[in-house]
Amino acid sequence: MSDESDDFGGFNRSFQWVCEPDMSGYILQEIWRTETYGTADVAVEYEHNSHYWEAWEVRNGLVLDANGASLAGAPHDSWYNAPSADRIGKVGSWAMKGNVFWSEDFNPAAEGFSFGGVPEAGSLLSSLSGPMCHLVGQFDHSRGRVWDARPTEEFARRWILFLRSDFDADDITDELQNYGFTADEARRHVKTYITS
Repeated sequence: MSDESDDFGGFNRSFQWVCEPDMSGYILQEIWRTETYGTADVAVEYEHNSHYWEAWEVRNGLVLDANGASLAGAPHDSWYNAPSADRIGKVGSWAMKGNVFWSEDFNPAAEGFSFGGVPEAGSLLSSLSGPMCHLVGQFDHSRGRVWDARPTEEFARRWILFLRSDFDADDITDELQNYGFTADEARRHVKTYITS
């Protein structure tokens, strides 16, 4: 449904599961999530690694939410990380990997899964421990990106080209200063790319 990322470590990948009409059981997804960033390529200020499981109930081919209502037409899962001003002037990377399984004998309560059990999984059925029931592997998927929010010429060029249809030169100059450019640097970059 969507697959977006930005220069500040933010990302949003939303998607829907596709199930045959006669399927009833559970979709389970094992997630590995990593993020790291710092002021330079070798100085790590922040590092986060997590591993957890998520589950969705499926009845007659419909994927259900926490209240048992159909999620038809809505995203079933979103891999999300908000962009943050803490990352301005930094360089970093993020990666997520999901292994997707199917089970007809999964029992959330018996397996220790609960709604909101893992904060990163939001309101989904989730657990830090994998289930012991029989799982049938379906597929795996992953996304990742190295991002750079340091005040470089390339960063300025991308932001100016992105902002120039909606903002005037003064607003863009102010915006670049918010991202760590000096006033002179911001004015020089705006002059170069607004007139190009």
